[in-house]
Parts: sequence; structure tokens; C-alpha cells
Amino acid sequence: MKFSNLASRSLVAFSLGPLVLAAAYFGDLWFVALVSLIAVMSYWEFSEMALKKDAISTRGWGIPALLFFILNVKFQWISEIESIYVVILVIMFRELFKNKGSAIINLGASVTGIFYIGVCASSLIMIREFPSFPVDKAGIFIVSYIVSIWLSDTSAYFGGLTFGKHRLMERVSPKKSWEGFYFGLAGAIASFFLFRYLFLDFLSVYDALALGLIVGIVGPLGDLVESLIKRDAGTKDSSNILAGHGGFFDRFDSVIASAPVIYIYVKQFISF
Repeated sequence: MKFSNLASRSLVAFSLGPLVLAAAYFGDLWFVALVSLIAVMSYWEFSEMALKKDAISTRGWGIPALLFFILNVKFQWISEIESIYVVILVIMFRELFKNKGSAIINLGASVTGIFYIGVCASSLIMIREFPSFPVDKAGIFIVSYIVSIWLSDTSAYFGGLTFGKHRLMERVSPKKSWEGFYFGLAGAIASFFLFRYLFLDFLSVYDALALGLIVGIVGPLGDLVESLIKRDAGTKDSSNILAGHGGFFDRFDSVIASAPVIYIYVKQFISF
């Protein structure tokens, strides 16, 4: 049945969703804890998939390094570029003492996991705490962005299941269709126009369109990247911790990919 796992998906969404949105709205350490959880769980799942390709990522040191980078974004112990130096050196030096598998493959998996997942996820904190945001709008903006991702995903899911005939990228993800992509893109754009009308009045029409395009295009690309990794590892989901949704990496892949682009747009183009 096309919608056979809808009940489990809905149960997880209605259980996890409010907690995510509450942490995003209230920000501060609540949101830092949420982003850290997403990043650590996604990195762990990525490491498990990498292991299927004989890539032994540095989890014992990698997770603390990832958390250091995310927490440094919040507390600014050192600059972001200095924190990158620290993380890179820790991972490289740790490999000296591992003596398991291929050093090149191990380092590739560790660095990719930490920087793709950790650095990109940390952009969420940078968006939430962007200094130019009106004080009463930062929480609403990040909530709107996350909801737009979910609405885009939901639109793509139902649009693809109902109308999907033309494969989007069959080599990577055989079930995804162009029809689903266009439904998702429409959902992302429509959601930002709706949020602009309701409570994000500092956004221009062009801002709403651009942000919708980022979510509707970059988000699915992030999903395809994760699908490529899963396909290479020979697994359907990154894990089964979230019934009907797979793992944290499955659930937040679009957020991880699009958050840095959203941050760049907010920083460079939105006038407050």
C-alpha cells in the first residue's frame, strides 16, 4: 500500500515535532542541545554506514570534536576558523594511533561526517542567533524555516506518491520523481509567502521567494546526497530509531544541507 507507513510517520512527527519547534522558538541552550543531538545522532548513523564500506571513522574523538565545534559557535571560545583548525588536527593526529583499516578512507569518512554534518548543522545556531534579527522575530523565523522544510517534504511525499511518474535521479533514489520535486518546491515557496503574510513582515516578496527556492531546491539535493551515501552503503535507512522516518540523518538531511545557504542569504541579502 502506498500509504502503509503513514500512521507511524505521523506518530513520530506529532511527538518529535513540537519538541523541535519549542527548542527552536525559545533558543539559547535548548536549541544548542537540539542541534547537538541532531548532529551527534546523524554523525553516528553516518559512521555506521561508512563502516559498511570499511571506513572506520573516528567516533570516540570525532563526536567530542563535532560537539566542540557546535558549542564554540554558541559560546565563541575561539573563532570559527580556529575551531576548524583544532578539529582537523585532532582527527588527523588521532589517526596516527588507530592502526586500523585505510588511513585515507578513515580520514575521509571522519572529516566528511564531522564537517558536512557538524559544520552545516551549526548554521542553525548561527541563523537563530543572527545579531540583526528583530529580537521578537528570530525564534519565529527559525521555526518558520523548519516548518517550511517539513511542508516541502510532505508536499513532495504525497505529490510523488500520487502523481510521480518521471524519475528524478533513478541511479541515486529510484522512488523520487520530478512530480514530487515540483510539489515540494511549490510547498516550500508557498509556506514562506504564508509566513511572510502572517508574522515575518520584515521579509520582502523577493526574500520569501528566494528562501522558498533554497528550501525547495537545496533541501532535496541534501536528501539525494544522503540517498547516495545510503545506496553506496547498501542500506535503506540511516537507522530505524524514528519509526516511519528512518534515522536522524534521514529526517534532518534537508535541514543539514539547506541551513548554511539560508544563513548566507540572511546575512548577505535580508535588510532589517
